[in-house]
Amino acid sequence: TYSSTTELGRSPEIEEIRQETIENEIGALDGGTYCEVIARDFEGKGDTYWIKTFKNGTFLNRPEEINLAFDGGFDQGAQSDGLIFIPPIRALINPVRDSTEVADDISPWTTGDVCRVEIHSLSNSTFAFMELLRDQLLNGRNGIFAEPLANSPSNITASDGSIVLGAFNVAQVTSLELLVE
Repeated sequence: TYSSTTELGRSPEIEEIRQETIENEIGALDGGTYCEVIARDFEGKGDTYWIKTFKNGTFLNRPEEINLAFDGGFDQGAQSDGLIFIPPIRALINPVRDSTEVADDISPWTTGDVCRVEIHSLSNSTFAFMELLRDQLLNGRNGIFAEPLANSPSNITASDGSIVLGAFNVAQVTSLELLVE
């Protein structure tokens, strides 16, 4: 038998999804259409979120696209409580190119694409689990300096004392879609 407890967190309304077309410039982003999500964290410390993006109905699930926020910033030390999410989190809703895609070939968004953003509330223990999971998934890019993988701590327990992998969470979800023009 497995057991876990959690609390339902709150998820802020998404005020808007903005789009901007950027020309190719040296030292800037590759040219193309980019989106950003505008949402404001609630007053009161400790709200944690997973911001999920879907492009034309497909969930963007590469490790680089795991977008987590603690009070609208990266972590609890960010001093961003009650503010609009910080720019890097707002911009992380854009698809990340993989190593086989040439930058000049693909714009993150093209006319007619549907950008759907969902903000899922997370418990603090699930946020810690997801943060460690993301960091470990990205760790392999550190080459010889990569740390060995370890199981992320779980908030689920087994009655027989065996180790349980995964996390249990109940989420409030807010969402908004944009048809890219």
